[in-house]
Amino acid sequence: MMHSGWGKDGGNLHIELNEHGQVIRSEGTRLSSKLSVLARNDILAPLNHKDWRLVPSMYKDKIWAHIKENTDATDDKKRILMMSFGSKWKESKHEAKIIGYDPYNTDIECLAHCPDRVEEDQWCSLIHYWSSKEAKKQMEDLTEVYPELNVPGSAPNDVYSQVMGSDTHGIVRTLGKGASPSLVYGPVYK
Repeated sequence: MMHSGWGKDGGNLHIELNEHGQVIRSEGTRLSSKLSVLARNDILAPLNHKDWRLVPSMYKDKIWAHIKENTDATDDKKRILMMSFGSKWKESKHEAKIIGYDPYNTDIECLAHCPDRVEEDQWCSLIHYWSSKEAKKQMEDLTEVYPELNVPGSAPNDVYSQVMGSDTHGIVRTLGKGASPSLVYGPVYK
């Protein structure tokens, strides 16, 4: 059977970045969709790690190989594409938490509501972590530093936010994946 890449014609998807590290042209949307699908593959990208940076390199190497196999991405684009994948992985983990953890009061209830796309052993690890004192303390600390994160609908009510939605922590909107608040606004945001 012939290999079918991520491109519209079944070939490899062409990846071209602008000066801000954003994939341009219609390929950007297609790449984003494909990375989201990959990030939901908990065999390729296991969710039971606290942070994307802590995912072992053997998994990241397989993910990068998969991206290269289906695109014309070169190694100079690896950092930005893997950052993008890491964001998709984090979103996938967050969605699993919203579906199977947040609505329930006990670990037993959470275990009974493992999302279909998550392996049971990974789900057990996630519940164990999210229920830990360490994770709860982290959430308390975050709500002290960012009280607006704990209050529904408390994002600034300016026109831009109404149209574009609220900011995501650590992201400067419209500047691409490479722009962090500390890079744009200085070390005060670290």
